[in-house]
Amino acid sequence: MLATLASTLPTGEAWTYEVKWDGYRTLALKDGPRVTLFSRNLTDATRQYPTIARALASVPVRIAVFDGELVAVGHSPVG
Repeated sequence: MLATLASTLPTGEAWTYEVKWDGYRTLALKDGPRVTLFSRNLTDATRQYPTIARALASVPVRIAVFDGELVAVGHSPVG
């Protein structure tokens, strides 16, 4: 789940690139209406992000695992 530092970018048709969002890597487990969010260290993060948990609870599937990065787009850094 962690990036590896490299001195040069890989090249060739087999490579593509995406924006690196700086946020919190999070796994979400959905089982019926219950959603639990986990940090990459498997700490329960559900209470810190209730809006995300509610949004995933509304996804029309019974069981799912979501893997993503939680980011705040368009917000200034604090401090």
